[in-house]
Amino acid sequence: MSAVPRVEQHAEYVRVDTAGRVSEVALYRAREPRIGTLVFVHGAGCDHHVAEPLAHALPDFDVVAPDLPGRSGTPGAPCTSAMEAAAFVGAVMDALALRDGLALERALVLGHSYGGAIAIELGFLQKLSGLVLASTGARLRVAPSLLAAMGLQALASTQSGGLFGWSRGADPSVVARLDAHARAVPSATSVVDWHAADAFDRIGQLDALRTPALLLSGEDDLLTPPKYAQYLAAHLAGAQLALLPLAGHMLPLEHPARIASLIRAFALANR
Repeated sequence: MSAVPRVEQHAEYVRVDTAGRVSEVALYRAREPRIGTLVFVHGAGCDHHVAEPLAHALPDFDVVAPDLPGRSGTPGAPCTSAMEAAAFVGAVMDALALRDGLALERALVLGHSYGGAIAIELGFLQKLSGLVLASTGARLRVAPSLLAAMGLQALASTQSGGLFGWSRGADPSVVARLDAHARAVPSATSVVDWHAADAFDRIGQLDALRTPALLLSGEDDLLTPPKYAQYLAAHLAGAQLALLPLAGHMLPLEHPARIASLIRAFALANR
């Protein structure tokens, strides 16, 4: 495990070896007295850059943001299921647990969109201190038209930020930044991600998950409408639900400060 000589704002890039697969992990160290550690799991067709605005809005957290396989700093075949991806994230956490001061044994795991499915699966695989489930659900059926569009883009070797469900009021510069990073994700990887999201289904099984959970949903989210989070709230014991007005699917990018305050309060209440 070694630091990568690369600078991107205040991120430190660390390489970890997980069962023979080398992964590059973005580590955003707390810049103020630390109150917690957050592991950020990105969604389909994305990479760790989605975590960056939230990391800046949480100066009192260490934020760990791995790239799922098949993109950016983690080469190789993409994971074909949320469960496989969860095992990968768990292995990354185990590898990083040896680093000084990260306190991953008490970390919150935030999953955004398909990353929320991965976080839920991780909660079934190992004991977690808390889950933050943003713009996600217990089942993530993907519209056949979207899967078809992704397939066509894979054939054309293109990627589009227009598939991410922004709210009407989204900052164009933020949309452009994600679009640039999304275009760096191989289109074939994105197709595998979306099919894995489509196959995820934990309906009727959440009662067995006893991890404290904070649920975040944008009221204008068309990809995972608030009813998805409301179902999670009804079936995860003690879960806290926050519905954000004038917010779409890309909460960590559109409203990092708003969700940072909710995460901070949740972390303090569950120490």
